[in-house]
Amino acid sequence: MAFDSSIEVRTVVEIQARYRELLEPGDQHAETAGALTLLEGRCNGQQLRAAISDRAVAGGSFGVDESEALTAHLRRSLHDRIPFALILDSGGARLDGGLAGLGAFRRLYRIALEVRLANVPMVAFVERDCFGGASMLAMLCPVRCAIEIARIGMSGPGIVAAFTDGRDLDASDREAVRALYGAKARAQSGAIDFLVAAETPRRDALEQLLEHGLHPRAGIRAQHESLEKRLRDSGINTKPMPWREAAALFHSGNAVGAAELWQLSNAMLSCQRGQTVELQIDCPGQAATRLDAVSYTHLRAHETL
Repeated sequence: MAFDSSIEVRTVVEIQARYRELLEPGDQHAETAGALTLLEGRCNGQQLRAAISDRAVAGGSFGVDESEALTAHLRRSLHDRIPFALILDSGGARLDGGLAGLGAFRRLYRIALEVRLANVPMVAFVERDCFGGASMLAMLCPVRCAIEIARIGMSGPGIVAAFTDGRDLDASDREAVRALYGAKARAQSGAIDFLVAAETPRRDALEQLLEHGLHPRAGIRAQHESLEKRLRDSGINTKPMPWREAAALFHSGNAVGAAELWQLSNAMLSCQRGQTVELQIDCPGQAATRLDAVSYTHLRAHETL
C-alpha cells in the first residue's frame, strides 16, 4: 500500500512498540500525520485499518494534515471495504487552523459519511476524551465503545460552563461533569454500545469492538428512532414537520439543538433517492448548552398540545 510521501512515516518498529497490542505481528503499514497515527494490519485474523489520535500532540485535535490523511485512509476503505477503527482521545477539529482546517475537516466528514452509507464496517473506541468534531466521527460509527472513565460530548465542560456562567454546569465539579459527559451516562442514553474497564488490554477491547462492528445491530434509521424516543421522553414534540418547515429552523439566526437536528434529518430521510435538496443556513451552529438546546419553543410538547 502506498502512502503519501509528504507525511512523516514512523518505522514499523516504533509503531509496534507503541501499539503492539492492537495488530498482529507481521505485514503492517504505518504513517503519522501530526496528532494522528494511521495503521493497517490484522486483528484476530481480520484485515483492519485504524486511526489513533495522540492526545500528547495538540490535544489529539484534527488539523489540516490529520484531516487530509484520514480522508485518504477512509477513501481506501470505501474502495476496498476493509473495516475501519477510530481510536479517539481528542478535542475535535483544530480551531486555530482557521477556515483551511475547518474545510479539511468538512471534507473528512463527507468521506466518513460515504463510508457509513456504503455499509463499510466502521467502529469507534473512545479512550479518554471525545469532544467536538471527534464526537461527530465517533457517533457516525454504527458501533461505539469507550473505557469507563471516558468523557464524550459535542461541547466540552469548559464551554458549557462559560456560556451559562456556571448555571448549567460547574466544570470544576467532577461528579457533575461525569453525570453529564461520562461514558456510563452516555451508555445509558444509547450513545455508547458497551463499556470496557480502563485496565482491559486494548487488543481485547478492539477484538470485541470488531466482533460487534462486523455485524452491527442498528442502522441509521434505528439510531434516528432512538433519538426520537429520547426527545419524546424529555417532553419534546417529535411530530414530523414538512420539509420546508424543518429547513426553516436552520434559517432563523438561532442556534440549533437536538430537536431541530432530528426534524431536519427526519425530513431528509423521507426524500426520494436522487432528489436534490437545497438548504439555506443562517445560524451560529449547534446549541452549546442544555439551557438553549431547544431554541424553538413550539417544539415543546406542552406548547403544541
